Amino acid sequence: MRGVPHPLWLKKNDGQRFGFEPVRIQREIEAAGEVTGEFGARIAEVLANAVLVQLPQTDCVRADQVRECIEVVLMESGYFRSARTCIVYHEVYASHEHDKGINPAVMSMHRYLTAHLAV
Repeated sequence: MRGVPHPLWLKKNDGQRFGFEPVRIQREIEAAGEVTGEFGARIAEVLANAVLVQLPQTDCVRADQVRECIEVVLMESGYFRSARTCIVYHEVYASHEHDKGINPAVMSMHRYLTAHLAV
């Protein structure tokens, strides 16, 4: 991931800004690949670079833009199970942020994924 341009800041849904950490993208993708058995660390790095290239080239990017890029890159690369894993993880995380009720089956999936997606 070295040498790939990326934003300096990440803006969360609540408006807070944090330093952008590209390694978090790679860790999430790698964890999804490991959970599904679709790929490992090397492919995760290539996919993370593809995400960085697709992000808007601005100083600050929104968290939802990063999530969407991760999902799109995984799907365009043919890693549909890993994309679905990330989508479920992102939806549950968003539900927690907004204190929404969560379907028990989705929550069970979230607990399993959280154990593997320590991002």
